[in-house]
Amino acid sequence: MLAPEVFQLDDVARVIGTGPEELVLAVAGACPSAAIRVIDEDTGAQVFP
Repeated sequence: MLAPEVFQLDDVARVIGTGPEELVLAVAGACPSAAIRVIDEDTGAQVFP
């Protein structure tokens, strides 16, 4: 599992912490089902995908 300090994987992946933007984007990009969306906390804009 990539970034266990940020994501917990059970039946679904859940965000459980924070991490550097580069790490979060790398993990989102590595998701084989492209199921991770990254939303900018300040603006609410979708950053990924």
